[in-house]
Order: sequence, then C-alpha cells, then structure tokens
Amino acid sequence: MMQIRKATCTDIPAVLAMERAVFSDAWGDEDLLSHLEREHLRFLVCEENGEICGYLLGSCIPPEGEIYRVAAHPAYLRHGIGEALCKAFLALCDTVYLEVRRSNAPARALYEKLGFSLTGERKNYYKDPTEDACLYRRG
Repeated sequence: MMQIRKATCTDIPAVLAMERAVFSDAWGDEDLLSHLEREHLRFLVCEENGEICGYLLGSCIPPEGEIYRVAAHPAYLRHGIGEALCKAFLALCDTVYLEVRRSNAPARALYEKLGFSLTGERKNYYKDPTEDACLYRRG
C-alpha cells in the first residue's frame, strides 16, 4: 500500500540515488538535508512495500508554496506516485507555484490535471540540456 509521509534522515540515500537517476542537475545530500532541517521546507516521500518509490521537495509558507522537485523511481512510473505526492503538498498551501521543463510532457499533463495553469516561461532556464521552463500556478 502506498503511504505519503515526511522524510527522515534514513530516507536520504534512497532519495539521493533516485535524484541522480532522474535529474541531469541532481541535488546533493546537503540540499536534501536542508529540507529536513528548515521549518518552511517540505520533504515528502512515497513509500510502498517498505521501499521509497518517490519524493517531493518544496517550500510552504501559507498561504503560498512552491514545488521544487517531484520524482518517482523509474520502476514506479505511471503508478500515481507524483499525483499522490502533489496532492499531499497541495493540501498545505492555497496557492502553489512550480516550473517544469518544456519537454516534460508527462509532468505538465499531471500539473494541468491537478488544476495548475500555465502562467509564463523562463527562456534557457534549465541546463544540461539547456531548455525553457514553463511556469505554473494553482490557486
């Protein structure tokens, strides 16, 4: 059964491995640890059958929040993990912002399904490879 919960220090190795597998600009363990230590930062994990299969990093200072990272382990893609993590985060803030690579059609479709609206773009925002960011807002 899928469970969304706050991350702990023991989750860092699994999340770090997933971060490196999913993102070309992977964050390090210090970045992940900061999300455990600061009150306004949120670090959620999705656990299924005792295994970390996804995570979300963001900030929330109600009524506003921002999603920084959402990822599912490649073996768990299309299992609703990203949606479950986003819904858990959306319950914390009235208005939520995020940016996503223009080419990331699955993520963009998920955000739009969850009620996010495209509000703009940032040219050449991402590196490795260089790509525009689409800006989204919900609420």
